[in-house]
Amino acid sequence: EAALLTGDLPPSERRVLWSTGHGSEGWRREGRHGWAGGADAPAAARRLFFCTPQTFENDLRLGVADGRRVVCVVMDEAHHAASAGYAYAKVAELLRCAGASCRILALSATAGADLGAVQRVVRTLRICSLEARAEGDADLLAHTHCRAVRVVRVAATRSSAAAAAAA
Repeated sequence: EAALLTGDLPPSERRVLWSTGHGSEGWRREGRHGWAGGADAPAAARRLFFCTPQTFENDLRLGVADGRRVVCVVMDEAHHAASAGYAYAKVAELLRCAGASCRILALSATAGADLGAVQRVVRTLRICSLEARAEGDADLLAHTHCRAVRVVRVAATRSSAAAAAAA
């Protein structure tokens, strides 16, 4: 029920994989909660697609994938959506333009360098509910390990100062 889609696969082959999902020939929408197939359902029906955001963006943009049929998108390292040119931002916009009614689950261990960056991700992906965890939270403590952090301050050399000034 899953397909791995990469840019190495030609769009024509990705189109076939996308189309053997829920909306393919012989399948019908069954209420709000799922799909029903019956005897005429495709043998290799796809429900899960694993791909890079760039592949997904290209497939949506080229019409290889139908955004209206997307139910849920999981975005790992979602803080990249703060960059307007990154594929996550484009995928979210293409799904909106297609009229998709889907949920986006955005995950990130590093939500952003500051509140403004976090807000850009929230705005770009139209996040309506946010949950945050810090390493000291009770529900994470059982899954973390002790570590020692030592800050070492090093004086800048002339060459490192010149490189920093040039950047």
